[in-house]
Amino acid sequence: KVSKLVAEAKHNTQWRKQFMDWEIEKAYSFDAGKQEGLQEKAVEDALMLIDEYKEKPEIAAKKTNAPLELVLEALKQNNKTN
Repeated sequence: KVSKLVAEAKHNTQWRKQFMDWEIEKAYSFDAGKQEGLQEKAVEDALMLIDEYKEKPEIAAKKTNAPLELVLEALKQNNKTN
């Protein structure tokens, strides 16, 4: 019975397309989340370089591969809270 259902699924092009679309969406959403996490870590590391080693924001962003705009925004937020 399972073999018959598998064979039917293999020949159902609509189901196969939906499944592939779901797989692609799942992969991209995971990668986006992972990328966002890496970017947040890079900004945190840049802020540490600026705070502890008095590095210029531009240099710290470059060293950590963090977007300079996000580093500058985080600095503004930190200054507001301090």
